[in-house]
Amino acid sequence: QNPEQAERTAQEGADALVVEGGSDLLERLTEIHRRTGLPLLAEAEKDLDRAKELLRVEGVKGLQLRSPALLHAAATAELPGFVRLAEIPSQVLGEGAAPLPGMKIRNLDIRYPIVQGGMGVGVSWEGLA
Repeated sequence: QNPEQAERTAQEGADALVVEGGSDLLERLTEIHRRTGLPLLAEAEKDLDRAKELLRVEGVKGLQLRSPALLHAAATAELPGFVRLAEIPSQVLGEGAAPLPGMKIRNLDIRYPIVQGGMGVGVSWEGLA
């Protein structure tokens, strides 16, 4: 939440920090990175341009996405740094790995499997469903 708490957490051995959003987020990210040098995950709001701005702050290595719109933007590669499933290199899946099977539901041809993730805050909203 603040640079002092971040310093204590870093001293306790944290490898990275998630920084809570708010109107002063950009300033806090800069100060927390200056004090700790740790990689930061910024809590993104609902605005795509603001999320892109957060990714340009020194030390920010990723975002904690909090809205269906940003989750969609990440899935469609509108957010820098997020990789679409279709773009995962073969070394991740292994050489000669079989392609993921498709699925047909009524008139929809789904190229990739549907995966149910954890239903924590931010991923269980009606817009994502």
